[in-house]
Amino acid sequence: LGMDTEQIEALGIKPIQDEMQKIENIQTHGQILKQIQHFHQYSIGSLFQLGASADAKNSDMVIAQLSQGGLGMSDRDYYLNQDERSKKIRSAYQDYVTTLFTLAGDTEEKASEKAQTIMEMETRLAKASMTRLERRDPHKTYHKMELGEIQELCPGINWEGYFAGLNIELPEEINVRQPAFFEEIGQMLSEVPLDHWKTYFEWNLLNSSASYLSEDFVNASFEFY
Repeated sequence: LGMDTEQIEALGIKPIQDEMQKIENIQTHGQILKQIQHFHQYSIGSLFQLGASADAKNSDMVIAQLSQGGLGMSDRDYYLNQDERSKKIRSAYQDYVTTLFTLAGDTEEKASEKAQTIMEMETRLAKASMTRLERRDPHKTYHKMELGEIQELCPGINWEGYFAGLNIELPEEINVRQPAFFEEIGQMLSEVPLDHWKTYFEWNLLNSSASYLSEDFVNASFEFY
């Protein structure tokens, strides 16, 4: 199917409609967490990142790493800087988000509302994120924790359930690269309305799938990025 361009054009949004419907059906906080887990299982970026790499203070060991993420633009500064270039990029990004939601079937007004929600949520994530310079400092990104400590830091996620859902044996220790970011996630999970989370997940799915869908999605994604 990947090379069958006629079929791809004919299908449009259909390849991800079932996934979009699952997001629309979310009704509880527990289902929010299941959705994050589901996306991470299929390497769709959402909210934060899980990986594994060498322990910075013991290179003989590989350690699980929890890192900031969840942004549609490549750097937190694009959301926060007030120079003209950053403002233009933000405006173009908001237009891009609106375009994809419109292509997915929303009215222009609804798509615009959803784009505003995405900007608000991702800007909040950006404010809690480390700068590129801070991320280069190995001391600032080294915070080895046990699972209980992470649960206390970010109680909005059932971390034992998260790892179990990914079929990962519970790590004894995890490096939380940006603790302040995960603290903010915990706040957001208790404060952000359910409908906004659904919009955010729809966006994660649309943005990660755009280059595999029909030409109008592909062109919109290519033009922005």
